[in-house]
Amino acid sequence: MYRFASFLFVLLFPLSAFGSAFLIYNQDAKANGMAMACASSIDNASAVFFNPANLPYLEGSGVLLNTILIAPHISFRNQTSGEKIDSRSKTHTLFSLFGYHTGKNWSFGIGLFSPFGLSTEWRRNFPGKYYSLSSSMKTLFFNPVFALKIKEGISIAGGFSYVESSAKFKSLIPVTDGLFSLSGEGQGMGYNFALSIGLPRDHNFSFVFRSPVRIRYDGEAVISQDFPFPSFRARCYTYFNLPFLISSGLSKKTERTTYEFDLLYTGWSSMNTYRIRSEDPLFSRSYHKGWSNTISLSAGINRKLKEGLELRIGYMYDITPVPLSTRGPELPDSTRNIVTLGGSYSRGGLDLGFSYQATYFKKAKSSLPGLLGHYRNFAHLLSIHIGYWK
Repeated sequence: MYRFASFLFVLLFPLSAFGSAFLIYNQDAKANGMAMACASSIDNASAVFFNPANLPYLEGSGVLLNTILIAPHISFRNQTSGEKIDSRSKTHTLFSLFGYHTGKNWSFGIGLFSPFGLSTEWRRNFPGKYYSLSSSMKTLFFNPVFALKIKEGISIAGGFSYVESSAKFKSLIPVTDGLFSLSGEGQGMGYNFALSIGLPRDHNFSFVFRSPVRIRYDGEAVISQDFPFPSFRARCYTYFNLPFLISSGLSKKTERTTYEFDLLYTGWSSMNTYRIRSEDPLFSRSYHKGWSNTISLSAGINRKLKEGLELRIGYMYDITPVPLSTRGPELPDSTRNIVTLGGSYSRGGLDLGFSYQATYFKKAKSSLPGLLGHYRNFAHLLSIHIGYWK
């Protein structure tokens, strides 16, 4: 009987560990200062990520280390009681590292970065604790690329990615308030290619594609309950497809100012369905999320004030892929408006850059049974990079 009750919990309270948009496109302070509108104009080592076809236009060799500090604030307002509950907000730190070397008409680059991730934790008095108490996902991409300048103004690039990833999820069990947890690790492979074309009047067009990455997560599912309720443990696995990314940018350069407009198309529909498979039928089940592909639009301006000193601003409109019907508390996502600013100072081959991002999420309604209300989200992002080239 107790096992049947636990089965009903797993059946009626679906996993949400992968239930929200978790793209982290902020891989460099300069790019972030322009709201990531940089695919055509990026001119440092982070081009490995944003557009490796730009690498042949960078002379010599260079490296860049970037740090991102993400400080989110998430709250839930209960529709019935009017009570406001804050999540356990934490400041997260992410690092990315890029390097390149350019020859006569070619470049080789390499990058280590984390473009996907999430982390959310709620207090035990949160009414959605039976849906999600905490969830986290981490990824690390190792991405070598090779770029070739076909002729002046036209270059192409390609590369592959080896990806390591881990995921954890916890929620409480109704009636017993036992703990359900799921964790797993996996690896996958992907590829990317890019194109950069110089146009008349100092315009430049870019196209960048990053493939989806299919990862098999192997791990363990556990139900832990106090006596007299039984506990269960079983090995399990699932396949999960990180989405493809397509970005296209058009930039215009003048003597002191660069203007750029970018479009980012993300293949979130790869998240539509996934299945947890286990040696124990209690934990085996398919989940449907109903995600859709989305477009993000961004515009940025970079201004050279004097030799070595630059300032920049940007704006992005980022549409959520998550429908109301499957929006959950693991990281409640909504369409957002993003405003950024930044600057950099370079001298003698050394470059120091910073950026700040304010992320304004639209009010997000929750319609899950027993969790009627709405979420309010806001996030501060601070990015700092240090680069060197010769």
